[in-house]
Amino acid sequence: MSECKVCGRKNPVEGANFCYYCGASLRETDRDEREISENRRAADAEQDRQSGYSKIKAWITADDGEPDDDYDEYVKSEIRRSEREAAGNGGAPSISRWKILGLMMLLLLPIYGWLFLLGWAIVNVVSSRASDGQKEIAHGILMFIAAAIVLYLLASAYMNAHPEVMAEYKEMLQQQMTNSG
Repeated sequence: MSECKVCGRKNPVEGANFCYYCGASLRETDRDEREISENRRAADAEQDRQSGYSKIKAWITADDGEPDDDYDEYVKSEIRRSEREAAGNGGAPSISRWKILGLMMLLLLPIYGWLFLLGWAIVNVVSSRASDGQKEIAHGILMFIAAAIVLYLLASAYMNAHPEVMAEYKEMLQQQMTNSG
């Protein structure tokens, strides 16, 4: 078995011209090729350092069996990054349940609350900065408002088409007012 002058490993293939592990020439006369291989290994090492692969590799090959603190921090930062990406639009936070509750409380305000809620929904549907969760809530609010408007128009059309129902309703209201007062 011949030993590689670049990486120092013993090659499993007898009589090979190139190193099984790093690809460097095993012949003494190919110095230019060895320099190219060294440059390639340096570039690979730099790429590994930038990608975090070397940290994972170091953690896997650690002899003490204890995970490296740097690796733990690296994993935690990668998890946080992936959670931000999963949240949508480069890490915009998702909408909280308290914000949803506040938006629903606006429905209790007769006109201005509904108008504000409609405006908020339209802005978040067309905004590129809104998270996917905010867009989904905004779409739901727009569908709810559209359904409420359709039901109001249907009820108004029914009442206008049947004046006797409206007369009964007014009579019932008057009775309740006289009974309570």
